[in-house]
Amino acid sequence: MDNFNRVVHSLKEAGITVFWEMDVVRKFLSERRQLSVVQSRAPPDLGPKKLRLNHIQGAFILLFVGTAIAFVAILAELAYVRYEILFTLTF
Repeated sequence: MDNFNRVVHSLKEAGITVFWEMDVVRKFLSERRQLSVVQSRAPPDLGPKKLRLNHIQGAFILLFVGTAIAFVAILAELAYVRYEILFTLTF
């Protein structure tokens, strides 16, 4: 199976599968169908892309919102403990 996978991968890398497909489309399909096949082809994978801020912007927003909620929660806990101690000492 490994040999087969290597051969298929080599054929795809060389573009032979695309050539064969386009050759069959050109020979056996009408012009209208040929046009629809050509337009439906997905753009080739260009490999890794540089990450930009807009790619990870959502993660930063979630980070800052979570940090703000945690900060408010710790302030509320500290205020609750402080006023609970004051309330129990006065009564």
